[in-house]
Amino acid sequence: MSRVGLFYSRQLDEELGRVLGAQAESALGRPLDGPWKFLWDSVLFAASTGASGSFSATYGARLSGVRFAAPRRVLYVCAVLVRYGAAAAQNWLVRGHGRLLHLLRAIFAAADLADFLCFLAAPRGGAAQYLGAVYRLLRVRAQSAAGAAGGYTEQTRLASIDFENRQLLWNALLELLNAVALPNSR
Repeated sequence: MSRVGLFYSRQLDEELGRVLGAQAESALGRPLDGPWKFLWDSVLFAASTGASGSFSATYGARLSGVRFAAPRRVLYVCAVLVRYGAAAAQNWLVRGHGRLLHLLRAIFAAADLADFLCFLAAPRGGAAQYLGAVYRLLRVRAQSAAGAAGGYTEQTRLASIDFENRQLLWNALLELLNAVALPNSR
């Protein structure tokens, strides 16, 4: 499994969350924050892991040929619950525990740096690969997806084509709406 593919799977998942979150915010007319953001991330996680055909891979991980050796609930804790808990703890700590907040940020930054260095130093395909410090703590190990079509480059090409097809579809729909809804504006 490619380390770049593992990193790219996380980037794809974050991009999916950003794009769909922005669309949900514009549809609702309000920002998704606090419990609404947590609910949105939970629904998105459930939809993307269920849509992947394997409950041990998110949408971005499936496109990158990665799956995680952990139950779905543990993957949920890593992908959604930790992020929401960190935001809630940060909001609580900002209100009067600034020194503790700075100390915790330094500790987590050091843990992430150490995990990233372990990630870079791990031999290719040798030692277990983890996506982050929380994944390492909960032992959510990344593996090559069985039956993935081709390697990382093939999966990346498929993800790129999938993204381009969506862009072309949206462009065609917008052109159609412009032609139908605004015929006299040209």
